[in-house]
Formats: sequence, C-alpha cells, structure tokens
Amino acid sequence: MILTELSRKILEDYQVRKTKKQKQAFIEFLQTHFPSLQVQKMGMPRGCCTEAWVLENPEKLISLQRQYF
Repeated sequence: MILTELSRKILEDYQVRKTKKQKQAFIEFLQTHFPSLQVQKMGMPRGCCTEAWVLENPEKLISLQRQYF
C-alpha cells in the first residue's frame, strides 16, 4: 500500500500524540502509586536514604499518609 505524504504525516502525528499520552499516563501512574516519588517532591534529595530522611522529617511523611485517606 502506498501512503501519500499527507497520510504519512497524519499517521506520524497520531503516533506521536498517542506516545505522549501514554507517557503522561505512565508518569501519573507512577506519581500516584509510588510514595517515594511523592517524598522526593516534598524535598527528599535523590540518592538520600529514604528511612533516614523520614526520621528527620516525620511531619512530611505524616502529611503524605494523610493524602491517602
């Protein structure tokens, strides 16, 4: 089947938008299902020991836990 230039561009555009939607959906899934990402948003530096950070910042963990209830 021979695709015209226009139909090829339409197909490419659709695939790019579909990929962007899938990527955004995956990011949203990670952010809602993995509390460690939420803790990083609350200020925990990357590479930091999560347990040590939580012990130093218990109020932030409590705040995160309350978001789930």
